Amino acid sequence: MEFDYVIIGSGAGGSVLAERISAGSRATVLVIEAGRHDRNPMHLVPKGFFYTMHSDRYAKKFTAGPFGPENATDAWWRGRVVGGSTTINGLVWNRGWAGDFDCLVEEGNPGWGWAPRSRPARPSTARACAARASK
Repeated sequence: MEFDYVIIGSGAGGSVLAERISAGSRATVLVIEAGRHDRNPMHLVPKGFFYTMHSDRYAKKFTAGPFGPENATDAWWRGRVVGGSTTINGLVWNRGWAGDFDCLVEEGNPGWGWAPRSRPARPSTARACAARASK
């Protein structure tokens, strides 16, 4: 079998890339994922992340470090499932701090400031704020 593109990993990035490459074209794309399907209901429950992150079936643990004055280590869990780490993260997300993005511009990276980075997130933030206001 031959494919025009081979993408390793079906996490958020790999899945979107595969869809974008194949949409409206005749390109063939093979996506290779080391993990299994994401049909476990625990992937749909926000608190299910405790189970999925600590399951060898759905996640792999990497130890980062040592770092800092006390040579601390940190556990980094990566998803081994269709959807990758996005599937096992318990629906948690954040956008970062405005000042950190603006600092990137000050260091010579035009276009990386807070204003252009925050625009795509505004619709989801507006929904979250509206949901809180209606309670």
